[in-house]
Amino acid sequence: MASGAVGYDSCRICGKTTTPISCPECGLQGYCGPEHLTADEDRHQKACRVIRKFQIMLEREESQRPADDLKKEDFRYCRQLVMLLLKIETSRADRLAQTYVIPLHKVHGGRNVRMYTIAPILDIRLGNEQGCYDYLKIEAKPLHETITQTPNLSAQDVFESLEPFRSRFADFFGPHLVCLTLLKYRLLLDVTALQVYSDTVRDSKLPQEIHDQVRGYLVCCNTVRNNRAIMSSTDQSLVIEQLRTQLMDLFTYDGCATCPTWGLLLGPRESIEAALLAPVGLDCHTADTLSAIKHTYEAWRQTPGAIDFVRGMLSGNASTPGIREDPMFGKWQLGWPDSVKEALARSRRAKRRRERSSSPIPEGSG
Repeated sequence: MASGAVGYDSCRICGKTTTPISCPECGLQGYCGPEHLTADEDRHQKACRVIRKFQIMLEREESQRPADDLKKEDFRYCRQLVMLLLKIETSRADRLAQTYVIPLHKVHGGRNVRMYTIAPILDIRLGNEQGCYDYLKIEAKPLHETITQTPNLSAQDVFESLEPFRSRFADFFGPHLVCLTLLKYRLLLDVTALQVYSDTVRDSKLPQEIHDQVRGYLVCCNTVRNNRAIMSSTDQSLVIEQLRTQLMDLFTYDGCATCPTWGLLLGPRESIEAALLAPVGLDCHTADTLSAIKHTYEAWRQTPGAIDFVRGMLSGNASTPGIREDPMFGKWQLGWPDSVKEALARSRRAKRRRERSSSPIPEGSG
């Protein structure tokens, strides 16, 4: 998972993440070259036509409306366009969807058009944990205190306890629980990675600049990277324990402890689609949670160890994320500068020499 993003953009044909060109009609789906753009034309055409239709409709109505007067009728098209953009699952589409979500908050308030359900999902998919949490805090406020204009994104404390949400859990939408759980897990993943690094290079003679550089490569959340206290600390045990407790509280909350939707994260996405289309009526909580899991499915999959963590929580055998055992950790290391890799290798060799020199000599040897 790249820093600050979840990694949705890739060529639909070959999967390359470098996509210099995009669909000339909607401008959302990226491709590695014109050949693959042409090859994917038939499959992409249906979604492209629908999206472009709503884009043109919205542009036409916006050009006809008076200045600074967004009519209520426009919200229907805005929401439909945002929901279509969610299905594309590229960061281009998500960023475009955000440009429509924010004005809905500013002009009309998010509740009436249910944008509070969508805003945190977009942020968590784009790797903007801070923005996601700020929206969650807005939703957690009592109704009479809720801001119906643009949320005051004043960098709320993402590491704080769940107390701001406890009194509002009964009214907490399923999507918000899903996003908050993934957000807290990502924080746990980063601080655990920092703790693993601190344990690995304890008592090493590396310059502080090297330590700071490695820690910067280890974390994926900008929220963690910008927290000086956490980035400079060599003991994350208290923060790790607090985050694990919060995750346990989220999974054992009465409304979600027996919720069948979490288990769908462990299977293919088709199982979520089938559950949403099931003929048996779904209650509001389950339907909203299913929808959120569907829209954040790739975000969970792209977060190292997240699926195994959910599996452990459901089986009652959850543990701290196994950073070194996760294959994504190796992908992170591939992007480190050679100087960092060499410094870590020297530190490991020095640690092994110290361990050998301090180990007792077996009797009868020498």
